[in-house]
Amino acid sequence: MRQAWTILTKRCGEEVRSPTEKQLADALNEIYVEHAHGTNTDLDDEHESASLRFGYDDGLMYVAEVMSSGTVTFEEWSDQDFEMELTPPKRMLAVSKAQAMELWLWLLHRQVAKIRSQPWTSIP
Repeated sequence: MRQAWTILTKRCGEEVRSPTEKQLADALNEIYVEHAHGTNTDLDDEHESASLRFGYDDGLMYVAEVMSSGTVTFEEWSDQDFEMELTPPKRMLAVSKAQAMELWLWLLHRQVAKIRSQPWTSIP
């Protein structure tokens, strides 16, 4: 049986299994709002992104990473061990917090085709 899962990795590495929409919004606030206003003094180069992974125990995995710069990357893997990329990684620049949330919600709700249809560029 194909068991689906989602994992949110917050900016400091904390993992949240089966995150709620509120937890996603809170993670994006840490990246976008707190960083932009300098209210998060422990935010450094190692902690300026958060990611959402969606996958199946026996196969495919998708990763959408959001950075404080507004860059979002999207990756597709053959399994949760990152063994084989299915397509080259893609990115979008200047993504708003609302757009990032929309991408994460699509991933949370397994709407990968909607994510693929966005205006991505390949990462060299």
